[in-house]
Amino acid sequence: MIAGGGGGGFDGEDAEAAVVEKALPNGDVYRGGFAGGAPHGKGKYVWADGCMYEGEWRRGKASGKGRFSWPSGATFEGEFRGGRIEGQGVFVGPDGATYRGAWAADRRHGVGAKSYANGDYYEGQWRRNLQDGHGRYVWANGNQYVGEWRAGVISGRGVLIWANGSRYDGVWENGVPRGTGVFTWPDGSRYVGSWPRSCVDMPAISGTFFPPVGAGGGGAVRKRSSVEGVGDKASAVPRI
Repeated sequence: MIAGGGGGGFDGEDAEAAVVEKALPNGDVYRGGFAGGAPHGKGKYVWADGCMYEGEWRRGKASGKGRFSWPSGATFEGEFRGGRIEGQGVFVGPDGATYRGAWAADRRHGVGAKSYANGDYYEGQWRRNLQDGHGRYVWANGNQYVGEWRAGVISGRGVLIWANGSRYDGVWENGVPRGTGVFTWPDGSRYVGSWPRSCVDMPAISGTFFPPVGAGGGGAVRKRSSVEGVGDKASAVPRI
């Protein structure tokens, strides 16, 4: 919680704020509007540990629009309420990773987009700092996933599209295909069937393989107990 030092209570809802500069015994420094014994209006608060908030205050707490910075170089600029990051804002981490979107109680919560330092990108729903709900994740290598998330992990229904054109549509569990799904190769051939819990069990998968259109055999469907290449693709699912 972002709260400024001060003595006494706050007197009056609309008390007129005077501009002051205060150096506290603990090493903190505040300069700005002050009313009812607490920061109120616009002001800048610098903590002894190097953190700094500059923006709007209400009754001794950061409320309104402002900017908070950490000694690490990380910054947040956006909305505050009751001393917490709340509403819309932009956070830039010390490594350059950037999040733009909704916040609640100092956490990414709601709809937002994050650009990672390694070139990855996610846009969609968040819950308590983790991807949760529906979202789209694009890896720096061109692979992308669009679908459901739970607690920061790919889980639920979604589609993973590899940069080479391969794709998997189906159900995911803890980041890997699980249950029934469809794997499509770049040439148009498809596998439709069930998926095991681990790639070790790949020889035991059962389903239907559809050759690419115009591959001969009159478009006949071939049954297979295992499909060459599926194991390699499933084991190559990108991890976050």
